[in-house]
Amino acid sequence: MENCIELRGLTRKFGNKTALDGLTLRMEGGAFALLGRAGAGKSTLLRILATLLKADAGEACVCGVPLEKAGAVRAITGYLSENFNMYGNMRVREAMDYLGALSGLDALTRRARTGQLLELANLEKEADTRVRKLSPGMLRRLGVAQALMHDPRVLLVDEPAAGLDVDERACMRGLLAEAATDRLVVIAAEAARDVEGLCPRVAVLEEGKLRAQGTAAELIRRAQGKVFLAALPEGALAEFKRRFRVVSVVEHGERRVARFVDPTGAPGLGRPDRPCLADACLLCLEGGGEG
Repeated sequence: MENCIELRGLTRKFGNKTALDGLTLRMEGGAFALLGRAGAGKSTLLRILATLLKADAGEACVCGVPLEKAGAVRAITGYLSENFNMYGNMRVREAMDYLGALSGLDALTRRARTGQLLELANLEKEADTRVRKLSPGMLRRLGVAQALMHDPRVLLVDEPAAGLDVDERACMRGLLAEAATDRLVVIAAEAARDVEGLCPRVAVLEEGKLRAQGTAAELIRRAQGKVFLAALPEGALAEFKRRFRVVSVVEHGERRVARFVDPTGAPGLGRPDRPCLADACLLCLEGGGEG
């Protein structure tokens, strides 16, 4: 059976708020990104797929197994939440062994998997360090390692790079890329930079609905001709921001250069700039990235 996730009309509400609104989507092969602003429904979707929440309506299957068979889904799924933490007083090796026991692994398998996964996560030198003394990046990598303990076919990761510095982000990207060589790794992220170059396929969510999907290259191609640079005189930035969606501003002495997107592709000023995945996602959310 292929490593894939299929959603059909998935819906989830919290009181009057609709977190997922009839979501239909197929995720398959390697690393797959779920992108969207805070509140888009990404975390809710991952928790449903991890069988920690139930959908109100619709269907979902993980590697062909319906979510109603929660035990079978958990056996083939690993999950790392955004707010992951572990037993602070335990040493890293002990924590991994304990979680392996909870997964039903025998002692020999736990020992072997712990060694393999700590090496994969570049934590083998921290095996006897207490969990509470790990840096934020180390703790997140330990989170990935524990989610892989039972060798799942699907790994669900929520905001893996949130709050990490540049070096730690690079370590996390390498770990997730390695994990995705033989399983489906679904990464939920608000910042497109956290998955660019890592996830060949992308889905963009907004208010629980699918706004765009395709390869990262396809989404970037749709953004061609819709990203611009404009040099602004002093004092003009505030008015410019009222007219255009500014992505960033770089100062050159008294001059400022604004990078902005325009869904029409015809802002009447500025010069075109090469789009990135973040630009493409922003245009999808603002109605200029479909195609």
